Amino acid sequence: MRPSIALRIASIVTLVLAAGHTSGFPWTPNQTPAGAALVSHMKSIHFDVMGFSRTYWDFYLGFGLTISVCLLLFAVLLWQLGAAANTEPQRARPAIATLFVGFAAIALLDWLYFFTVPLVMAAAIALCLALAWASARSRHKAEPAG
Repeated sequence: MRPSIALRIASIVTLVLAAGHTSGFPWTPNQTPAGAALVSHMKSIHFDVMGFSRTYWDFYLGFGLTISVCLLLFAVLLWQLGAAANTEPQRARPAIATLFVGFAAIALLDWLYFFTVPLVMAAAIALCLALAWASARSRHKAEPAG
């Protein structure tokens, strides 16, 4: 498989993951009275952070939205990296390896703290990155010296 194909697949899976994550906004699946009380409590506790008044709810929403933006950014970067891997696969390998380590870590965190869908998607992205990394190496070796 060409590295660009694996990277484009990773990009699309990342885009779907971003859409799925964002569609869960505000990420409060527990609609019980206890869950509503917890959200209310998170919204009620204010504290000063570097001159700004914030709540735990602010941090919860802010981190959730930050993840959405980062996933969208990763999807775009993976697509662009696919184009770069076509012309200079050897130069793309360090970026592919870095993204692989990151998505493997995300898969581990999903396994430890979240649930099946993000775990499977992060693992699929990591697998695509591993395939892209390996195929960029083999493609480079298969090309005749210029």
